[in-house]
Amino acid sequence: MQICPKTRIKFAIYLGHLVELATPEKELNVTMPSSEQMNELQISSNEPLFSVNKTTFNQKDQPIEYSHLLVRGDKMTYTIEAGQSYFKMNG
Repeated sequence: MQICPKTRIKFAIYLGHLVELATPEKELNVTMPSSEQMNELQISSNEPLFSVNKTTFNQKDQPIEYSHLLVRGDKMTYTIEAGQSYFKMNG
């Protein structure tokens, strides 16, 4: 994603086309890990995970990108600033 310095409109190149982006939707939940996730993330069964879903829409309200993350709680910070929010992965 990039922001035009003159118009401040967010845009991205998607399948070779310039697409103006609307604000993405982010959903943050807490979940307990499965045995496979415990093994992959090297955690115990009592350590909850952040489940993060993000969907980005174009100006016609059509979804153009979806991502799903499972992150250890000790490895992520969620920040909210003046109408914006973002995730930061901790070392």
